[in-house]
Amino acid sequence: MSTTEGWIDVMNRGVDAVGPDMQPIQEFNVYWCLFFMVFIFFGNFLILNLFTGVVCDTYNSEKEILGKNYLLSENQKKWLEYKRMCIGLTPKFVLEEEDIGKFSHSIYRLVTNKKFELFTLACIMLNTATLCINWYS
Repeated sequence: MSTTEGWIDVMNRGVDAVGPDMQPIQEFNVYWCLFFMVFIFFGNFLILNLFTGVVCDTYNSEKEILGKNYLLSENQKKWLEYKRMCIGLTPKFVLEEEDIGKFSHSIYRLVTNKKFELFTLACIMLNTATLCINWYS
């Protein structure tokens, strides 16, 4: 029932049902609508998500068995390894106070502070929320 398009007709018949061998009365027990909606929710969405999870889990386990790069050629694997090595290389430098002025050093300490980053993030979120508000007139 949960996979067909006509589940609403079945729900209406269930709501109209009075008892065995009795004539249906229109909207006799409206609470059956809640049962049908919960059934559709769990029947479709929950089971579908479980099925998708099993498929993804099986795919990931098969990918681990075959190796991470089983679809790549040898040249592509070498290029990927070189790329990983290049990403791992980072220049290291220390900014010394005598290299910059006092004002520049105070600005540098301000913008590298974690609180400044959080303040900037809060401003961006506030701006986004302000832009999302729907103004009338």
